[in-house]
Amino acid sequence: MIVSRTALLETLSAVQDTVSQLIGDLNESEIKDIEDYLGRICRHLRCSRNALVSINKLPSEILGYIFQFIHADFASPSRSWIEVSYVCRHWRRVALSMPSLWSVVDLRQKGFDVHKLEAFVQRSKAAPLTVFYQNPPSDHLVLRALQDVVARNMYRVRHMHVKADVCPPFSDVILSEPAPSLCSLSLWHKGPAFPLLHANSARALFDGRAPLLRKMTISACALWYVYRITSLTHLALYNSEAHWFGDSFVDMLDGCQQLEMLFIVSPHLRLATEVEQQHSNRIVTLPRLHLFYIVRVVCKCYPLPWLRHLLAHLEIPEYCDFRVEFWMTDREVVPEGSILSIFPPPAQFHPLEQVATVKLLTTSTSKSCIAVHSKTLFIVAHGDAFPLGLPNDFLCPIARIVIVNNTETTSFLLWRTLLSTTTHLKTLDVFEKYLDTVEFIQLLCPDLGAEGVSPVRCPGLQTVNWACLSYPDVDLLFGLMAMANDRAHCGSPMRAISIWPSVNGEDKRTVEFDSLGAPMGYFTRESTDEDCPCLHVVEGLIAAATPKRPDEDGW
Repeated sequence: MIVSRTALLETLSAVQDTVSQLIGDLNESEIKDIEDYLGRICRHLRCSRNALVSINKLPSEILGYIFQFIHADFASPSRSWIEVSYVCRHWRRVALSMPSLWSVVDLRQKGFDVHKLEAFVQRSKAAPLTVFYQNPPSDHLVLRALQDVVARNMYRVRHMHVKADVCPPFSDVILSEPAPSLCSLSLWHKGPAFPLLHANSARALFDGRAPLLRKMTISACALWYVYRITSLTHLALYNSEAHWFGDSFVDMLDGCQQLEMLFIVSPHLRLATEVEQQHSNRIVTLPRLHLFYIVRVVCKCYPLPWLRHLLAHLEIPEYCDFRVEFWMTDREVVPEGSILSIFPPPAQFHPLEQVATVKLLTTSTSKSCIAVHSKTLFIVAHGDAFPLGLPNDFLCPIARIVIVNNTETTSFLLWRTLLSTTTHLKTLDVFEKYLDTVEFIQLLCPDLGAEGVSPVRCPGLQTVNWACLSYPDVDLLFGLMAMANDRAHCGSPMRAISIWPSVNGEDKRTVEFDSLGAPMGYFTRESTDEDCPCLHVVEGLIAAATPKRPDEDGW
């Protein structure tokens, strides 16, 4: 029987009148029964009111599509994608019917116990899973439950990120089950560093069935000792023992022809005498590698045999961005040896053979960096405390050097080391942030060199470009001209000297030289009167360098 709205209101009004008449005659239990009944009526009324809200008039398919936008495929402290199931019955029904909303199993959430783990797995049905897990030392129940979940559902795990003690039996479970859907894996071992030598070396990672695995992050363990990891495009290795990067690691890389990014972060170093001897002569080509970073290398002496060995066995493309970031723990102590000795000879590390430009940035930070890409060697150094010393086998056909001085301190030894052994140098660019750093001029000019220090010849040098914040001292300009004359007499004439007395590139002044190395025109010391501003001296250089017609008119 369908009750009309008018009859419903009349019935409620009659009930209200009856209750009013019975006040004083009802006992406690009767009052409670009436309250429970009224509560049920109120809940039904709220449902009717919620049905009037615009969003609840949407079809379930559209509401579910909206829910997808608050569902994160990554670890997030927000639980909004869970809270939607507690708004109302309609929302809960829609949320529980969407397996993808329950596909992120984040065991790091506070209060996420074994029962919630099972609930998520059941609600996710056949949806691909993303698993995050980080266990405290005593979290054995959740760890065992996770092992069981992985064993039963590894076939649909798409991303798995675990920070725990990955010793057996946990490692046996997560590394041996086939993973046909796995795309990324992170293993952060929390115990002592070890190479997983317990495993059966004949077995493959995930039983050899992880065709979609492309990205892997490993910390404090060396899977390649026992597994051959192939088909990777991204590999990041944290807190690994440096001696692990030997022949076994090279063999593993040989199967990663699709590798695009390789990161080695915070390697643990041994003394050079402790590094295991390697005898392999194989060369591994990584044709798609475009980022190769080795970060937070803490050391007090060079060379680094493990790194030199690794680079000697890798053939990387010319466009690959290779960099090594060093962390100097004590700036007062200069590490022994040459930092460039981390490289094998250029014949073994071909990107060095192609280097045509060296860019040196002096900085006050304790982070130093060496990088090679696009035929350029980049050096970030903290002044003379940086062990740049060039090893004997470091012979690159360097045609250009760019020096950017970003400190108030001098870097005389650093610059001299870089210039003195560069026989192929043709162009020198210097950019100075401060006004009192003119050491590179003193290195090149025979009359301005430090006492007892001979100038750096750089026989192939043809062009000098110098940018500073203001016009340089007049004596330095004469020193440059003296250098040009000296080089002309030695058979290595200059082509041009350009000066920018501002960092924005304005007011460029250039002195050009003829084929014999002499300035085109004449320059006399009479124009260096003490009252003559430096600007006039530079303009005099320009005027002297401008070829003239017989009638004295300019070209």
